[in-house]
Amino acid sequence: MIIGGELAEIIKDKWFRINTKKIRLSHPYQRQEVTGADCQPLPNVKRKFLRQVRAMLNAWKKYGPEAAE
Repeated sequence: MIIGGELAEIIKDKWFRINTKKIRLSHPYQRQEVTGADCQPLPNVKRKFLRQVRAMLNAWKKYGPEAAE
């Protein structure tokens, strides 16, 4: 896949190289993340992460911070 010339110039000006094997096109309906951060207009987290946080908070409330650690 080929990226736009203007974007390629910005990347090259910052001394980065483009890895063409990692370039992909995403539809607006798909989750678009870069290094684990959601790139959509509204912030969003994965359901799995939300469940982990809830479990940690529940353990902290039930057993206290020292025991939950």
